Amino acid sequence: MTANPIPRPQGDLGIAEFASSWRAYCSQFGQLLQFDMVLARYRGATEALCFVRYEAEHAAHRLMRAAGAVQHGGQLMFAVDTTTAPDRAAIPAAPSR
Repeated sequence: MTANPIPRPQGDLGIAEFASSWRAYCSQFGQLLQFDMVLARYRGATEALCFVRYEAEHAAHRLMRAAGAVQHGGQLMFAVDTTTAPDRAAIPAAPSR
């Protein structure tokens, strides 16, 4: 039996561009040490699980407030629908440093 391919993000963004746009969003909060994105399918929807690590703790707290990230195994983790690009309409603006 062949597994179904993970669907690409809808709209104009491909997977690489989708990940790049979220990396850029996260970098607004401080110096990134790590950004990883894993696509997961749950109940028919595809979500992107983002794992982030910052150089400074205050940057982590900013992302937690803005995007609802939670701490998980020494990293921050948050999930986004693959149809959602980090634009001003969908995500709160990054707080000033």
